Amino acid sequence: MTNERLARSIKKSTTDKPSSAPLCAVISKITKTQVILSCEALGELRWPLANFTETPKVGKPVYLSISSSDQNEHLTALRKLLEELIS
Repeated sequence: MTNERLARSIKKSTTDKPSSAPLCAVISKITKTQVILSCEALGELRWPLANFTETPKVGKPVYLSISSSDQNEHLTALRKLLEELIS
């Protein structure tokens, strides 16, 4: 599984910590179109810059939430696997 496919299964990223953040990453690099996230659990993820709700800054933590409304069977299976790994 590629990081891009994994990133597509993650619904949204935000720098505002939700009440229970399943995954945390740190912004390691910013390009013109992408933000490179370093996540201890998942490794390096490339995330579209357009998906950020505020201006990203290198070194800032990012909390990722997993979509529970995905209808795609493959992504739902991936979400369940990630939830099992987290808990």
